[in-house]
Amino acid sequence: MENHFWKYMIGKGKKLQVQKGVCVYPFFEDYSEKYVYLLDDGICALTSLTEDGEETIHLYFYSHRIIAFNHHIAEIRKDPLDEVRFTIITKTRCTIYQIPLATFWEMLRTDQDFNFYVMQTLACNYQEALMHLHWRVEKSAIARLCYLLIEISRNTRGDQIIPKFFTHAELAKYLGVHQVTVSRIMTKLKKQGYIKKCPEGLSITDEKAFRALIEEESQFKY
Repeated sequence: MENHFWKYMIGKGKKLQVQKGVCVYPFFEDYSEKYVYLLDDGICALTSLTEDGEETIHLYFYSHRIIAFNHHIAEIRKDPLDEVRFTIITKTRCTIYQIPLATFWEMLRTDQDFNFYVMQTLACNYQEALMHLHWRVEKSAIARLCYLLIEISRNTRGDQIIPKFFTHAELAKYLGVHQVTVSRIMTKLKKQGYIKKCPEGLSITDEKAFRALIEEESQFKY
């Protein structure tokens, strides 16, 4: 988010320190219609539950993202068949600013640049969700996992770091595969030198080689 947007909105909001595993949206039923939220630090996920009660992760949100605002803009049909309960859950300890809905609407009405930013955010969320669906349906577990590791890695002092938060269980849940499958692939990736341990978590040793592996994944047996 543009710096002046960020400073203005957090100045109008209430700072919250939220522990891992808290439902940000709906935060409380009566609050969800009055606020949007700024994720200042940490990782959240857009999730839903299967009929068996299993969590499905659709999208991750990272620092400096505006979240829990889509339902204020979209015209949601009141059809019982559409009633999937989507939630936004903190996946790490997060710093979040609770912004009055009136402030959000005022900026949408009066600030063209902010309008464009919100459109970009919606488009990015849509694109990321589509890519996740495509890879989940069309690609093998190896290709999906390698692609995800590249996507979630962050450049830290010149190294591509995979944060410790992304455990084998978390990766498996997002990819829709068994945790044992993820563990086997990760073990093979470490043995072949594609990734290695570091103080921050794991690092990708050679991103170019890693990307090549996605294209030639049929040669990678685990």
